[in-house]
Amino acid sequence: MNIRHPQTSMKDAPPDAPVAARRLLLAGILSGYVCSFLPLPAAFATAPTAAAPKASAQFIALSAFLSGHVQLDPEQADRLYAAFLAVESDFDAQLKQLADFIAANKPEASGLQAALDDQKLAFAKLPGRILSAWYVGVVGGGKAARCVTFESSLMYAAVADRLKPPSYAYGPYGSWGRNPLAT
Repeated sequence: MNIRHPQTSMKDAPPDAPVAARRLLLAGILSGYVCSFLPLPAAFATAPTAAAPKASAQFIALSAFLSGHVQLDPEQADRLYAAFLAVESDFDAQLKQLADFIAANKPEASGLQAALDDQKLAFAKLPGRILSAWYVGVVGGGKAARCVTFESSLMYAAVADRLKPPSYAYGPYGSWGRNPLAT
């Protein structure tokens, strides 16, 4: 019994098969190129997204108080605030409670956490979460964590005179591959 393999070689193909395959390939490439210049139909166009919420004055004031930075990046504040709203449904209520506590007790920023912990308030961990977001650039934790910023986070501003963010190579090509202790 003579069984033939289902794949055929080019020897078995009709003589004009390579030419036809080449023409089909060129026609596909050309049609793809032409289609790249056509505008997308309205159904595929991206819908305008709702504007991200602007950081509340209360969030910016509390962030400045907690971090000790008088000037904070307003765009970063907007992104952090939007991330907090997405991760924590009661974030604005916690902000108000924290602001009211600070207004009523007038603690120093360095003693605020101890005062909150002593009273065992529900929002006691909020200052740490806000500072962590500003310094590390991540809001939330676990699967709900959102990386909001990296190179502009405050942890790099604190050491900017000596260190650069670790994802950047400040030197010629290949400089990151040499052992700095060997030179």
